Amino acid sequence: HELAGRGEFRFALRAAFLACLSRLADHQWIRLAQFRSNREYERDVRRRMQGHPETAETFAEIVRVFEGSWYGDRPVTAQRFEDFVAAVERLRPT
Repeated sequence: HELAGRGEFRFALRAAFLACLSRLADHQWIRLAQFRSNREYERDVRRRMQGHPETAETFAEIVRVFEGSWYGDRPVTAQRFEDFVAAVERLRPT
């Protein structure tokens, strides 16, 4: 949120994505490794959340937004960042 407060929404979105991955790894939904791709993380979540397809789809959407914004040409506005954070919060492991 500090980065977003300075208007650096693209970097704020990346920080939120990395924090999301870290939290998922802490709860053993994914196994973090430098060589693993976001698609591999999606497969991990789909496999572990088989009874909760909405959770897997939320994570897939988080990945799509991140990749479109970080690697693509999709601009990151304040609203896009807030929507992204809301999706990450919906994914919060218990």
